[in-house]
Amino acid sequence: MRRISVIGAGQAGTLLSMALQANGFQVDLYTDKTAEEILHETSPTGTAALFHRSVATELRLGCPGYDDKGVPMDALHVCFSPKIGQELVHFGSALGDAAGGAVDVRRKSYDRMVRLAELGGNIVVTSVQPDDLDDIAGSDLTVVSTGKYGLSSLFARDARRSVYDTPQRNLAMVLVRGIPTDGTAFPNRVEGSTGVCFNLFGDAGEIFWVPFLHKSGENVWCLVFEAKPGGPFDCWADVTTVEQAFATASRLARDYAPWDWPSMRNMEPMLDDPHSWLKGRVTPSVRSGLGTTPGGRPMMSLGDTSVAYDPVAGQGAGSGIRQAGHYFDALLARGDGPFDADWITRTFEGVYEEHIAHLPVHQPAPRTARQDTAAGAHRVLRRPAPRHPLRAGLRRTSHRLPVAHRARGRRPVDRRAHRSPPRRGRRRRHREDPRRAGPEHAARQPLPAGGERVIATLAERDRRWRLLHERMERDGYDALLFAAADYRGHKGALRYLADYNLSHRFGYAVLHPAPRPPSCCRRTSRPPPRTGWIDDYVYAEKLSEALVKTLTRGAAPARVGIVGIGQVMKVEDYLHLTEELPGTVFEDASAMFEQVRAVKTAAEIRGAEESAYIADRCFERLLEIARPGTTERAVAAEMYRVAYSLGAEDPLFLTMYADDEPTGPCPTFGAPGGRELTAHDVFTFSYELVGPAGYWMELSRMVTFAPPTPEVQRLADAVCSGLAAGSAALRPGTTMSGVQRDVIAAIEQHGVRSSYWSGHGLGLDVLEEPWVGLEMVQDNENHEAVTATAEGMVIALHPMLWDADSGAMGYMADTCVVEAGRTRTLSKFPTELYRV
Repeated sequence: MRRISVIGAGQAGTLLSMALQANGFQVDLYTDKTAEEILHETSPTGTAALFHRSVATELRLGCPGYDDKGVPMDALHVCFSPKIGQELVHFGSALGDAAGGAVDVRRKSYDRMVRLAELGGNIVVTSVQPDDLDDIAGSDLTVVSTGKYGLSSLFARDARRSVYDTPQRNLAMVLVRGIPTDGTAFPNRVEGSTGVCFNLFGDAGEIFWVPFLHKSGENVWCLVFEAKPGGPFDCWADVTTVEQAFATASRLARDYAPWDWPSMRNMEPMLDDPHSWLKGRVTPSVRSGLGTTPGGRPMMSLGDTSVAYDPVAGQGAGSGIRQAGHYFDALLARGDGPFDADWITRTFEGVYEEHIAHLPVHQPAPRTARQDTAAGAHRVLRRPAPRHPLRAGLRRTSHRLPVAHRARGRRPVDRRAHRSPPRRGRRRRHREDPRRAGPEHAARQPLPAGGERVIATLAERDRRWRLLHERMERDGYDALLFAAADYRGHKGALRYLADYNLSHRFGYAVLHPAPRPPSCCRRTSRPPPRTGWIDDYVYAEKLSEALVKTLTRGAAPARVGIVGIGQVMKVEDYLHLTEELPGTVFEDASAMFEQVRAVKTAAEIRGAEESAYIADRCFERLLEIARPGTTERAVAAEMYRVAYSLGAEDPLFLTMYADDEPTGPCPTFGAPGGRELTAHDVFTFSYELVGPAGYWMELSRMVTFAPPTPEVQRLADAVCSGLAAGSAALRPGTTMSGVQRDVIAAIEQHGVRSSYWSGHGLGLDVLEEPWVGLEMVQDNENHEAVTATAEGMVIALHPMLWDADSGAMGYMADTCVVEAGRTRTLSKFPTELYRV
């Protein structure tokens, strides 16, 4: 019995191993992980989509198929844009008998390794090093299938066949659930199919969606992103978690493929599989089929070790499978002949000529002079585009999506698609939600390290609704009414329930008993947010009348809790409700709502972190421009400019001054005016803003231009001591009055006085429970008030203090997150007195 050593347990290596073991060879499969570890502790090495020829090869070599488990990849559809915003042509077709599928390679490797062991194959779990190869190569033939890296360097790169020497794309893929796999998704493509949906952008790269059979047996979708370096899709460098990967993928899909977003808006990350995403980069290259061990023994390359494809070709997985089939046939045909260097070379060349040479990613057509001068031009766009595509013979490839050519040479448009892409220069912008800004806006916004823009997921929606429904049932409410106003800090309740960022006047949302979905009432008839949280939008000039209709669609509710009844809801709306629904009891449910939203999830905290990042960039700018002779108004204008340019909204920049009270000077804040800063000023500011995800943060520091006086330094030291004491006291279970007492005690050690409250909760509103202060701050009549610290709270600490004798004032603010063993300050700028 001839002995074959295979190094690498990817789908090509395991396929060849299992087939050879079943046909009279003794196989030793070397892998650095067990089958269980591959299944549960690794990421899929790619989409690994196979079409009918490759699937047929797997079946011929004895591998069980997955047709009975996964949905077919039964169509292809392409949307091509020479540039973002310039959609040129859409075309697609069903594949018929050429259909294939994409199966999680972790499942394939696991199944094949299990089968190999059952057939008597030997699985050696070890990390093979070059020094181990001579011992392994004592078998009749050694096949190396370790991928693009690892031992591939032992096989010489073929410079003639390898076009590139650097990666042409930065890659990422994310697995998601929630997109239908029954043929109803993407009706604007090839209707009724579960096909591959390509979006090709000549100036940015490629993004596409592939139906995918997850290792668990669940049918999901694989989102793939191939980014030209430095382009708008190239935003994955700091992504480190599945949540961040999902947020990034969602933003790119929503902003750059809006025609597909209606089918994707309910998608969710696969949080139960932390390895359900991948990022990397590939240098397309062809290597020799023949390599040698350090001792000179021949080895044979297989799969990505032989050829690393440009990812746009989509041929990596299929090529490896067909190569394994070719090797299998050659090994059987060799009989007792030697597997020497000549045989290895001839066999690989046969594979290359039959399966690889015809692919354009390695044999480029002659380039035009214009393309030679265009850095990074992609090979798919080799030929100059004809001026009039249809007259040049552009063939329609799908009867479902005819292409109509517009007059005067303008771009062809698809007139029958389910949802046409936005026309150039007319991309819709939803002012009520800055997270939905277009790609041009998103591309120029720097992001905090470690994450992409925060997306309000459906899982987060369901968590919030579940908590509110539980409290509704406990407190005996038949409905909850959420009031919002376009006033700073008075619209967070609507955003919490509906993910709707009110941009104008007033709005309401009603949470009905489950399973009836909530309703949203507003005065504007603009399109609703594209998150898909709520579908029931009611537009009315008189919101009070819409509220009555919404609340009485069934039986009139007996008891309704109102969130925002005291400070937000319009009096006339409340009076109209009580007049039209005399049998309904309306009660203040604001405190109950505060208790529900006081503790933030990890996603919400990332929203606060994003806001803090923007505030830090603003403070950086302040330190650059604040100088004696500059007006307070000029500094404020620059703070607003920086904030808005980074996607923030509702920024509030105030400066501190002494207000003369009957009892003496008292520190207060006001809008910055035309006063010029002087060399001896203590420039104390307060800055609050909302980040793109809707979460507030506060930042304040004291800035001087000359050496501080002893009094100023003492006040600054006292503020820093108070903030440090408050931060140290913010531990789960600590009462807010206890935190305030620690703040006051630390400040008074410096001989100055503090106010009786020093902070509050932050979230989708600028003032949320809990309040950091003595008992008088808390609403003692309301048993629902939040009075103790809990893990996950976001707290603004800002002790204000003054010295009655000198009139000196001190104030700084930090936004903090309460964690299990510590309190984390979100600003990266230390709490101290700054001198510029």
